[in-house]
Amino acid sequence: MIAKTQGIVLSHIPYGESSIIAHIYTVHHGYQAFLVNAVRSKRSKHSMAYFQPFTLLDLVIYWKPTRDIQRISEFKSVMNWHTDDIKKQTVLLFLGEVVEKLLRNEHTEHPALFSFLKESLAYFKMAPSTENFHIQFLLQLSHHLGIDISSGAELFENMNKVADREDVEQLINALLAADFANKIQASGDLRFQSLEYLTHYFRHHVPGFGEVKSLKVLKQIFR
Repeated sequence: MIAKTQGIVLSHIPYGESSIIAHIYTVHHGYQAFLVNAVRSKRSKHSMAYFQPFTLLDLVIYWKPTRDIQRISEFKSVMNWHTDDIKKQTVLLFLGEVVEKLLRNEHTEHPALFSFLKESLAYFKMAPSTENFHIQFLLQLSHHLGIDISSGAELFENMNKVADREDVEQLINALLAADFANKIQASGDLRFQSLEYLTHYFRHHVPGFGEVKSLKVLKQIFR
């Protein structure tokens, strides 16, 4: 059947000579793979920029629950990510990889999670500061996924991690008590340690989460 929905692009891979398979988190159907025909063709009316990570799209889709790969009939950009800010680009690269790993088994409707993603990313697009956003974002995302991190101490439970624990716990507690607009002072090294522990936490709680390759890129930009 033909259905309308909104979706947040997480990634895409080439398919055939001119098409792609886009992985999109939708408001009504959760994480889904979609075939987008001829979008890489020189004659295409649409740019590949529509399918960069965290672009928000209005979609008209051919929906069939038993199909592994759905098809897109029409799409229109609602919010895109054209930015020259290298720090924001790197944060988006990192979050795109992590969020896809966390959501790829979420195939059902979850309006609160979709709203959180949509509103948080809209804030980040306009935010003047990027230093803490990705850490706070992941902490809040853990709540929506049912693997809550409610304190710095909880981050370390059942993980056998003890090095540099006290400073990380204090930073996590401060970020949990703040919203995105609050400025929490911390060194680049401490933020990176916190992200290492966060990704380890997700790896411990989410089957198949695996390594986050873009974490090293993030460290180089924010050191």
